[in-house]
Amino acid sequence: MPRILIAAFACAALTAAPALAQQPLPPPQPATAASITVFGEAQKSVAPDMAQIEAGVSNMAKTAHAAAQANDVAMGQVLLALKGAGVDAKDTQTSQLSLQPQYADRPGPSEIIGYVAKNLVTVKVRDIQAVAGVLDKLDTLGFSDVQEVEAVKERMAFQLPRELRKH
Repeated sequence: MPRILIAAFACAALTAAPALAQQPLPPPQPATAASITVFGEAQKSVAPDMAQIEAGVSNMAKTAHAAAQANDVAMGQVLLALKGAGVDAKDTQTSQLSLQPQYADRPGPSEIIGYVAKNLVTVKVRDIQAVAGVLDKLDTLGFSDVQEVEAVKERMAFQLPRELRKH
């Protein structure tokens, strides 16, 4: 008897499964206005109108205070040189400032042997012809850590052609 009940239950489950699996289709949507979707990509090359320089100074000293103080003096000279080269103060921004201990490179317990102070700035040089002269001036002042010099376009104006702007 139990086998008959199991067989009956299995038959009922198998016949009901297709009915459960089929979902009714959604009602048809009303017709809408015809439309066209267009995707595109464009590139435009432009001449740079300024340069961005990321560079800085670093100083090592026996104490953290001495390293930071030496770094402040060096960066003050750099900022004065930038001003003298025609770089506006608003075009100079600190991008990294750090003070790190330096450890002896020998086996055994770590011993601090000094500190390194580092100050990186990002400088916008708006006269692209003056970049080499600015770099030379900074080099003579110990602006030793040049990370990047990049020619950029400050403002990129992009407009769609008139035909595409109509719609």
